[in-house]
Amino acid sequence: MELLEKELLEKQKRKIEETENLYAMLKAFCEENHYENALKALPFARKVHEGDYRRGEDKAPYYIHPLRVALQGALLGLGDIYIATAILHDTKEEKKHCNLNALDVTEEIKFYVNVLTYKGTKFSLKEIEKKREAQTPYYKEIEKYYITTYLKGIDRRDCLSTMTGGAFEKEKMFEYLDETNTFFPTLFENARAHWPEDTMKFYSIENDINALVQTVSGIWMMADDEIVQLKMDKYRLEDELKLARKIS
Repeated sequence: MELLEKELLEKQKRKIEETENLYAMLKAFCEENHYENALKALPFARKVHEGDYRRGEDKAPYYIHPLRVALQGALLGLGDIYIATAILHDTKEEKKHCNLNALDVTEEIKFYVNVLTYKGTKFSLKEIEKKREAQTPYYKEIEKYYITTYLKGIDRRDCLSTMTGGAFEKEKMFEYLDETNTFFPTLFENARAHWPEDTMKFYSIENDINALVQTVSGIWMMADDEIVQLKMDKYRLEDELKLARKIS
């Protein structure tokens, strides 16, 4: 028990260090390129996500996700508007009380964040058809704009990559796979039609997503098998360790 707890704490420490390194790297990049909006978004989003963690990544700080989405876009040559939007893209959905009006970034960025924020009803797995129907206008709006389309693709690629560890519940994995298979082929088809000069970039992201879907689908199909069950047991044990520390 003590050895496992030490291992988990070490992994979490490494994820915290990785998050801080990504933050410093992205901040330096934005300073070098004079990306004023992104520089304002960085500390704002960091504060919003403070204390939140991503399941399935050894309790990584939630903020590691928008940082990765922003950095991947930066490496592809996208600028201040994309990077700031990527940093902020989960601030309204994950924190419903977050007020972007208090942040001094362009209205264009706030608009894109609003487009990327799903405001519809969240249905259970038994209501999958209703969920698809509710999400259709959300994706229709996203596909109108280059920034939101590109960002949604990179966002989905990053989220799927964290599911390959098998740490998500079977129902959650199925919902995510269904949403990806339902909406993303059309999203990328539309992107190639509207922005043909970036066809290869969109193909690259789509191919990565398709490969990850295959991997996650395999994990989902074996979700009752021993290997994946051990993954699930690991997270239950974490909760037991927390309870034991409180009692002691």
